[in-house]
Formats: sequence, C-alpha cells, structure tokens
Amino acid sequence: MSHVDTFDYKPELVKRDGKPLGKKIDTFFGQPGYLMKSPFAFKQFGQSGRWVSDLLPNLASVRTI
Repeated sequence: MSHVDTFDYKPELVKRDGKPLGKKIDTFFGQPGYLMKSPFAFKQFGQSGRWVSDLLPNLASVRTI
C-alpha cells in the first residue's frame, strides 16, 4: 500500500482532488491525469495528533510508553 494511503496525509491534495496538476511536465504517455486524493479517510490519533488512515485502524489504537 502507498504511503499516501497510510501515514502521509496531504490536506492540499484533498483540496485539489480532481483538478489538473497545474504545471507542464514531460510524460512518457502524453498528458498527465488529474490529481486524486487518497480514497481512504484519515483521522488524528494520540497525544501527538498523528494522522493515520482507515487502512490501519488497529495500529492507530496502539499506545507506546
């Protein structure tokens, strides 16, 4: 699974979901597609407020000492 779908919450990507990249880049297959946010919901956990996706609900509940 991708880091973007687990621990790497990107609020700007959520805002820009479905929009074009906004800059020209060279790609092997032509035009780049549109931006896409993670299809999984993120929530903050613990005292640190660490963002964790719904893909790892058990891991998010683990407390360390």
